[in-house]
Amino acid sequence: TLDFYAGCLKAIDSAKVLGLPVRVTIYDVESSKYASNVATIISENDFSNVAAVIGPFQNSHVESTAQLLAKYAIPVISPLSKEKGLALPNLYYAVPSESHLKATLFNYFKEKNGNVVAIVSPKKASVKEYLKGNYPSTKFGNFNEKEVIDFVHFKSQLVKGKPNFVILEIEKGSTI
Repeated sequence: TLDFYAGCLKAIDSAKVLGLPVRVTIYDVESSKYASNVATIISENDFSNVAAVIGPFQNSHVESTAQLLAKYAIPVISPLSKEKGLALPNLYYAVPSESHLKATLFNYFKEKNGNVVAIVSPKKASVKEYLKGNYPSTKFGNFNEKEVIDFVHFKSQLVKGKPNFVILEIEKGSTI
């Protein structure tokens, strides 16, 4: 939370330096897993001219914030959650879902006419099956009996004159 807050302060300062008319009010929603003072903050303050609300961080609290601010049609942005909860017209998730990230990544590989080689640890068989089923053109590096990448085989998977994209799905940093 503090890292996000520090980043926001830096972004606000940068926007002001650029001459953008930024007015920000920061509220501490004093949230826990099950409770927050979001409703009190909204009832005790005028939100009628607010352009957008960022937060709170917990998905359940951001949903209640969006519900309470729906009457003003204020966009509420969930800054850290990628959990899709209630489908509210004024609620936006800043973190894309994992499936969206994967699709975007593989679309990029395809646009670049890239060769994709995945190095997937033997213990991550479900990832290998997912890639085979959803991205059948993906090639795979092999591991030897000591669970070390077979470098000769890996090199043979690369294509000269084409962009080569290598995906690492491994559990040991030493594999890199």
